[in-house]
Amino acid sequence: MQCIRIILCLIFFITCNKSYFAVKSDQIPFLKQLSDEVISGIIKANYREAPIDEIFPINQIPFSGIRLPQKYEHPCLLFNQSNQDRIRMRKNRDPFRKWAIQILNAALDYSSDPTSSLLAELPRSKIAKLNAFAWFLNGNQEFLQTAKSAMMNISDTSPPVTAEGGKYGQGWGDWMQSAEALQNYAVSYDILFYQFSETERNLIEQKLVDQTDQLYNYFSHFPRDFTSTQLSIGTGISKNNHIIDIASGVVSIAMVIDHPKSQKWFDAAISQLQSGLALIAKDGSYLEGAYYGRFVASRMFSLFVFLENRTGENLFNHPRINKFIKWLIAMEKPDGSIPDFDDAFQDKLIYKPLAVGLSSQGSELRYLFDLHQERHRSSDPAWVDVFCVFDDTVRPLKPVYETTFMDGGQQIFRGENESFGLLLAEPGRPNISNHDHIEPTSFTLSAFNKDLLIDSGYGQRGVNNKDRNWFTSCRAHNIPLVNGLGLNQNPVWGDELGGNLENIFHSQSLSSAQASAYYQDTEIKRKILFNSKDYFVIIDNLESNYRNRYSIPWHGLGDFSRKSNSQVEWQQENVKLIAEFISLEPISISTRQGLHTLQVTDLRHTTASVNFKPDTEAQLISVFLPDNDNATNIDHIAIQTKGKSAARKVISKKYSTTDYIIISQAEWKCEEFSSDAKIAFITTENSYTFSLEDATYFSVNDEALFISDKPIDIILDCNTFSGYVDLNDQASVSIELYQYFDPGALTIDHKLIDYHWNGESICFLIDQSGEIQSGTIRDLEPISKSTRSDLPTLLKLSSSFYPEEEFDSMNYYEKSQIRNEIIDYCGSSIISLIDSTSTIPELTSKIYGISSGLIGSMWDASENFKFNLPQSFRFKRKIGEHLYDFYDEGYITENGLFIKSLRFNINDKYFLSHARDFSDHKLSSLYLQFDKYSANSQLESYQNKNSYLIEIQKQNERGYIQTSYSQNGIIERTSSSLSFQKENYAGDLAINQNGDNFEYFLAGRRNGNLLSSAFQTKFDNKRRSYSGNLYNSITVSNNFKLTTDLMLPAQTDDLEELNSYTSLFHHFQNISGSISLSNKSEEEGFIKIREIIKSGKWRLSAFYTNEPETEISAIYRSLKFSTETKIENEKYVIQNFSFHPIYSISARIEVGWNVVDNICNKASLGLFSNNKNRIGSEFSMQRLGEKNSMGISCILDVSLLQNETLDIYSSIFWQEDGDLDRYEIIISQRGGCISPGIYVYRSQDGFSRCEGYLTWKF
Repeated sequence: MQCIRIILCLIFFITCNKSYFAVKSDQIPFLKQLSDEVISGIIKANYREAPIDEIFPINQIPFSGIRLPQKYEHPCLLFNQSNQDRIRMRKNRDPFRKWAIQILNAALDYSSDPTSSLLAELPRSKIAKLNAFAWFLNGNQEFLQTAKSAMMNISDTSPPVTAEGGKYGQGWGDWMQSAEALQNYAVSYDILFYQFSETERNLIEQKLVDQTDQLYNYFSHFPRDFTSTQLSIGTGISKNNHIIDIASGVVSIAMVIDHPKSQKWFDAAISQLQSGLALIAKDGSYLEGAYYGRFVASRMFSLFVFLENRTGENLFNHPRINKFIKWLIAMEKPDGSIPDFDDAFQDKLIYKPLAVGLSSQGSELRYLFDLHQERHRSSDPAWVDVFCVFDDTVRPLKPVYETTFMDGGQQIFRGENESFGLLLAEPGRPNISNHDHIEPTSFTLSAFNKDLLIDSGYGQRGVNNKDRNWFTSCRAHNIPLVNGLGLNQNPVWGDELGGNLENIFHSQSLSSAQASAYYQDTEIKRKILFNSKDYFVIIDNLESNYRNRYSIPWHGLGDFSRKSNSQVEWQQENVKLIAEFISLEPISISTRQGLHTLQVTDLRHTTASVNFKPDTEAQLISVFLPDNDNATNIDHIAIQTKGKSAARKVISKKYSTTDYIIISQAEWKCEEFSSDAKIAFITTENSYTFSLEDATYFSVNDEALFISDKPIDIILDCNTFSGYVDLNDQASVSIELYQYFDPGALTIDHKLIDYHWNGESICFLIDQSGEIQSGTIRDLEPISKSTRSDLPTLLKLSSSFYPEEEFDSMNYYEKSQIRNEIIDYCGSSIISLIDSTSTIPELTSKIYGISSGLIGSMWDASENFKFNLPQSFRFKRKIGEHLYDFYDEGYITENGLFIKSLRFNINDKYFLSHARDFSDHKLSSLYLQFDKYSANSQLESYQNKNSYLIEIQKQNERGYIQTSYSQNGIIERTSSSLSFQKENYAGDLAINQNGDNFEYFLAGRRNGNLLSSAFQTKFDNKRRSYSGNLYNSITVSNNFKLTTDLMLPAQTDDLEELNSYTSLFHHFQNISGSISLSNKSEEEGFIKIREIIKSGKWRLSAFYTNEPETEISAIYRSLKFSTETKIENEKYVIQNFSFHPIYSISARIEVGWNVVDNICNKASLGLFSNNKNRIGSEFSMQRLGEKNSMGISCILDVSLLQNETLDIYSSIFWQEDGDLDRYEIIISQRGGCISPGIYVYRSQDGFSRCEGYLTWKF
């Protein structure tokens, strides 16, 4: 491997004329370039700077007024003398009876001698705590003697020998082990205080004081000498989960031992704890990931219990801690586990029951604890704390899960079948932590309580894992790769490490979010669409100014199999994850083994990577369907278009839904849908909900639902006519949404906007992206669009008209936050001032980043320092007519150069790559291109087992032919496919053989002015199933068009399930409409007739089906008067009138009644004035079922200064008995640089929302 560069240099000399090395005007000399790249490769290598906040704490989470009482009484941590009998008697009732038995059994079941000098202090402390409490419960003297023996044989404190204290598992161990032992000893000593003689107490206290004092002395540290240990400790204990754990141990001892230094220890440890907790972001998310979030909760929740009993301060209700608990609840998957992002194990830590009686989230914590109590170890000493603290009077309540954490960059999706998806766009610099994995846009998925798409997590041995570099690398995560690379973490020449979370939307039928990032000179956008039930659609868009080899890997757990050129599957017992990949360009799917295989889990870990040919951009749709009963199918469907296109239909038997996924380069028509969207996702549950990218219209049965004057991205739920609009950086867009009722109000991001309703659609102009909601009663839960801000409190104060009064009214926590923000701002200002004296931008940050990064890469927790210098080498040069590009990445170690990965590219036609990402694994691939032919081969070796892939493709302007052969063990697979397009004709053929299974897919289409046809069929010999459909469209004249669609759903034995759908569309002068006939096997035929007549100011429409669904409406519009009469199902009549006597005044009357039962369903009267200031009010009565209500709504738009307006909307409804039914208030200011607003809603059933927001215009 170390000879690679020499060999490549020989290739250069052999294949190229020596004259090519002559100095040219645009190239530096060859040898100088070579030497420069070798040196710069070390400086520019992929290493990460040390998080400065973990070294020099600036931010803190403030605790107010916590003082250590001067009087020491025992017991005092878990209970006191006044309630100890009540605590002891808990053992006679459930659930405490069960926990008492667990504690007694754990106290008896220890295999180590607590008096042995060889026993480490952590296990000794556990023996002491369990036996001390066991004696407290039943008074057994054996338990007492065991506990006392353990306490009397505590080890002496030794000086630190590693960067983190002592050696792991020896004596007091490292500082984190010693802190946990101190916390256990504090409880033991507190319970047994009066069982020791004064001499015994002095001996025990001295041992605990010595270790506590060492931790205190290393809170902050300056090297005492130049030994490797002192240098590696640096400035002291890292201000992350380490300091939280260690400070908890110190505070625990300070509260039970009356020592002259106790107050000093207590104050210093509380200050350190506040610094460590600054890793809890403003929205409650913990910046070291879900595992470490649970870890610090398990440590500090016990401490909070001690503090509450000892000082009376309940920190569980601290605002930031309360948000942190909500985040912990949100991060819990349906099976009680956590998603393995960043450094993470699957834990069994106990924290939830400790907060049940003390936190405002206690009911939700109780619910989750009861649900997954069996996950915790029965021998954990934390059950002692639970026994004493747990409040069984708190009733369990199912959580209302939060889903969006903007500061943490996390979006959660929950659905049926225990579905749990997590999209990451973590902020990166400067908020990065040592346990962060750099993975913007990463997505993980679990369903049916099984992990399906996985994150790398921690591995088996955490930071000491020999393959840790693999676990933290971008290739171990589900993120797009550019030329096989993810983000370069180099602090100076690297990429921006963070991602952005945006375009968040949620409704009952569709949830969506987008994560974006920029790395390797490529813009990455990943959109997640979730049908809110059981499957995900993921849209990746990659774009660069350079040609790159893009690949999108997916790490899955389970037995892996290829189903076709575009579909793979992972299987775990009866659960499978089907993955369908859709692209307009040819793709290939390569696989590799993952390190989780039979190691971290008992399952196989296989990475399926979707690869593209070199290009400046790539686009992929990935559909993931978890399934355990074959209830959901995904099939190809025919599509009409004049450009490249692909379409899939997702049919769910379980939910009786049919969804559509379409990608196209031109306008298209697919079944009853048509649009010019580049990508469309359509779900048909109840009504239509769709997501479109780069679209200007969307129609169903040739009737528009959405039109815009410029291409935009839009999500729209037609049940509520609410959604999300992304203007794609355009200044303003005019939009028309077709709905046959006046919504009453229209908002974007909860700010009222003007609109015009013309009787059949609403038209409006928007100048910002955001969430759109219509109607006075919102069915959608508003989503906070708060963005990350480093100075939120300071900016709020600076925009106030009375800042002094507002500051005086702030609580302690808000004032402390202002302190943190001022320090942040002053620090950045000072650094900017220093940098301004240099010609090098951001000089200070660059010096710190390079030095801390290089030192950090050579630091090891168990060995202090090791020689492990990261390096990279990039050589790109044009020699003759050929462009050579070589890149490698690895380490310079004591044993020489270790190359982790390399790639060699010539003219984008010859590509060689080799990777050794982890132990016992090698992966090599070779790509060749000759004119229109290309070949790809791959050889993988893992634990002395080989697998390989050979793929050949021919492509021209009309299509491509592709064939491949692969072998993994004894399983062979072949695949062949053909795709062509010529003028108005196009077709696809795919034949796949996987072991003894054979299947084919055939599709074709013709697009013409008079006749358009499309068909597709699929056959699987193993399942003996077949499916297909045939679509024809005949344009008889300019006024008539006939369409037919024959559909054969997937079946196995007969053709009786043949379905047909025929429609005749006509348009003649002012009359247009359609007649549709459909037939489904074993069902009555369906007839649908729709007619529309327009004449001048009149519009008459009629809709009829042979099911009980009819609608007739007549509309008249003029400048002074408009009216509409609508009859629905021959039963309901709706009549409305709008009067415009003068331009600025309008009145509206609407009445709806049931003519069969002669009951009025709705009556309303509204009056509006439209001048410079707009004012209006509407009184209405409604009947829903047997429930009557009446109310009034008001709107007021007042012009303020210049272009600013104050918009107020309010409505209130009462039930017929006079009780309040619901009310709603929206107040917003528009037009200024800073625009505040408030939204309030409450219903009779108790559902309520209250939101305030503030927006800035730059």
